[in-house]
Amino acid sequence: MYEDLYACDTTSLNLPSKVSLCGTSYCDSTYKIVRPKSEFGTMEYIISGTGVIYHNGKKHIASAGDTYFLPPNVDQYYYSDPQNPWVKVFFNMTGNLMYQLANEYSFGNTVVFKNCDTRELISEIISIAQNRNYTPYEIQEKSLMQVQKIFMHIYHNTINTDTLPEELRILKDYIDSNITGNITLEMMAAKIFRSKNYVIRLFKSHLYVTPYEYFLDRKMELSKQLLTTTAMPVKQISNYLGFDSPRYFSQSFTKKYGVSPAAWRKTTSANK
Repeated sequence: MYEDLYACDTTSLNLPSKVSLCGTSYCDSTYKIVRPKSEFGTMEYIISGTGVIYHNGKKHIASAGDTYFLPPNVDQYYYSDPQNPWVKVFFNMTGNLMYQLANEYSFGNTVVFKNCDTRELISEIISIAQNRNYTPYEIQEKSLMQVQKIFMHIYHNTINTDTLPEELRILKDYIDSNITGNITLEMMAAKIFRSKNYVIRLFKSHLYVTPYEYFLDRKMELSKQLLTTTAMPVKQISNYLGFDSPRYFSQSFTKKYGVSPAAWRKTTSANK
């Protein structure tokens, strides 16, 4: 078990809610957390591996690509699968802000948000906490703004998908149906008879990513499935998904998941 942890200095700050800790956990077969009536809430994104979370007497499974959330003032009990332990990024918060945001964004009793990528958003909190040029107040100011952005991202990508604008739903369906193709911004704009700038604004306003980032994310998700469930060589997967070169595919995959396609395949195959 190894963790890169960054504790925020909050002792001098009179704020009702604070980010207290963040970092990356490289769990092992012994990883288990038990916090009766935890004084802080936690949100974590699973980079790889799988595990179990118990909340209100119910069992939940969180695996690679999922985000999970546990509010403060509840029993927190979760652990990694011993055969396929988690690697995850996380942040912890004291105060009631997480609870209030969960209510505001209608989380209800949802604990695990499947296929909800918050890695870069949570990693930004880690980067803020690491920055020695910021005062403790500035760290909290920037981190709390990022927390709000994370809750909005989860809401718009999982809970509120039915209320997306019709034009955006058309473009999402178009991309989702052509993951292995090469869709251009011009093609998307023509699909809804709008300008390229309008399409970019549409994605960024509601999904908080550019059309290209959304398209690339969908390709990456499919590539994980192909690496895990088929024997296709990495070069063939790259060609199948429409990447310009196997090198670019490997670079994109490594940037998103922290491991190369070959390493991902080796890890997932070993855990079958």
